Amino acid sequence: MIQTLSFFETLVFNALYSIPSYLSGLFTRNRFWVGVWTWLQIDRLGVRFVSRLRRRYDAGYLFTRVSGSTALLVLDHSGIDHVLARSPQMYGDAASKHRGMTHFQPGAVTISRDDEWKDRRRFNEAVLETGHASHKLGDEFLDVIIHSVSEMHQAAGAQLLWRDFDECFEQIASGIIFGVEPEVGRPLFDRLTKMMRESNRVFGLRKSKHFDAFYTDIRSQLASPGRGSLVSLCPHMASTETTHVENQIPHWMFAIRETLAINTARALALLISHPREEERAREELVWRNGMTAQDIHDLKFLEACVQEAMRLWPTTPFIAREAVGEEVVAGSAILPGTQVLILNTFNHRDHETSVTADTFYPDQWYDGVPDLPYNHLSGGPQVCAGKDLALFIAKATLAVLLHKAHYTLERPKLSPARPLPAMLNHFRLSMRIEK
Repeated sequence: MIQTLSFFETLVFNALYSIPSYLSGLFTRNRFWVGVWTWLQIDRLGVRFVSRLRRRYDAGYLFTRVSGSTALLVLDHSGIDHVLARSPQMYGDAASKHRGMTHFQPGAVTISRDDEWKDRRRFNEAVLETGHASHKLGDEFLDVIIHSVSEMHQAAGAQLLWRDFDECFEQIASGIIFGVEPEVGRPLFDRLTKMMRESNRVFGLRKSKHFDAFYTDIRSQLASPGRGSLVSLCPHMASTETTHVENQIPHWMFAIRETLAINTARALALLISHPREEERAREELVWRNGMTAQDIHDLKFLEACVQEAMRLWPTTPFIAREAVGEEVVAGSAILPGTQVLILNTFNHRDHETSVTADTFYPDQWYDGVPDLPYNHLSGGPQVCAGKDLALFIAKATLAVLLHKAHYTLERPKLSPARPLPAMLNHFRLSMRIEK
């Protein structure tokens, strides 16, 4: 039988996981609270706490309470695989995620189930070319990235800060998704960001004043797509009334514009603070005029560095699911409506499963995904549909940056001689450009 955390343990769990995650922003990051929790290194406290729970109860599953309802913590590796393999049919999106995401992208594949999910997933996989090593528009995308990073580098002067990455990835997202210049894409991204900030509170949401204008712009882009863009592919992919094509696009927008920007900036910070890994990445990168998407695809070590950055500091601290039907797990009934939580920030830094939990160790990704519970890109049928494209964009961005200059990490201080911090505040990143 699955045991239940005590009242005090439940309070501590929510103080270390639920509350920091909520205040940091469920859909877009809150600069103030990210700074507070990073200063406290709350994730390190969370890892220690859950490690103690696992030792005390000697169990891979534990019941607790989150937001007033029953929640199942899944700590067992096989249990995690089981939940992800049966999502979303048996384990669908959590109610809070559904409420928040419906505010700015109703009909999104990530909050869909059954036949609607299958329809929308097929469409997303077709446009994003899930499972393909290189997207057919890869060369066009690479041109966008080279141009955007070059402009960022020129504008940055002597120092790269988070705002430089932020602006650069808005330009990259505008070009890759819509095939437009950043000044054309900016109103779209601004409205989406405002709606996502509203969604962060989850409760008491009403129709946003930005909603209609945002989707009017999306429909306009679909009607007249920029050449060599993702939206230019949409009319040519099979879709139905169920697909809700316009509702799939916002996910691509914030995934590139914010999530991927954070991961790429952190990957560069890791590389330039680890001389041996940086040297290896530079040796792998042989830059030449006329670089192609295939050249970027071949950068296996650089890709491993991106994966490792995502593993060390997952932008999704935990994966939240909700049981759709009833089933028996470890001798206990999991009832419909039970929240199911997979703690990425714990699993990715669990010293009992990995001796390199707090170490920058990209080699573990060099020949594929390691057999460890790393789920920064989710897993099973709901694995990130844009995984291959995201890794390509991050690698290409890093390749251009490494080609252009050398860098020194000014803030925060990272060292191969010390365990890496449990959290890294991307808002405070600072890198000096060595001319």
